[in-house]
Amino acid sequence: MESSDVKTVGDFARFVNNLALTTATESQRSMEEYLRALLGLVEQHPQDAPTFTLFAGLLGEAFTAEPAEFDRDWLNYTEPPLDYQSEDETVAIEKIGTGPDAEKENFQFLREMLWYQIADLHLMQERGYFEKSPLMLYMGVTSPTNNSWYNFSTESFLECAVASWDENSQDSTCSWNDLKDLLWFGQNYE
Repeated sequence: MESSDVKTVGDFARFVNNLALTTATESQRSMEEYLRALLGLVEQHPQDAPTFTLFAGLLGEAFTAEPAEFDRDWLNYTEPPLDYQSEDETVAIEKIGTGPDAEKENFQFLREMLWYQIADLHLMQERGYFEKSPLMLYMGVTSPTNNSWYNFSTESFLECAVASWDENSQDSTCSWNDLKDLLWFGQNYE
């Protein structure tokens, strides 16, 4: 399936699973490099309406695109842009963009998620986390910013990112929050 064929939630979930099983298994790109490349691609679309076709293209191209240069200012992002562990859905919904400028806000939340994840991975690299045994990484680690990570290869990250997505869904509506959530699940889904 080509990214241009991706129209629905189900198409997108199947595309990402296929990407995890093919391109990601062959890629030598670290998670940080992959996310920096994804950030560079995302930054080219601030005015574009989010679609699953666009998301699929971005995730696929991030394996070959030039990674954005690491910016030490990203180290200021020590947590995801939303409180994903909040029991209070009202608080989370208030933080998610709603209203006329929702997609601008959602696009910014996506950028902040990428900055946070890139910075967290960068800190882990600097502090030798990836020199640990693969089994320890597989079991999950707590990053220097006190956040949990379970997936450190692009293959497992993408596979886990869509593990709970409905491959039969014909829904074609999406927002930048869907891509942000995908990144969160890729980090945290065991």
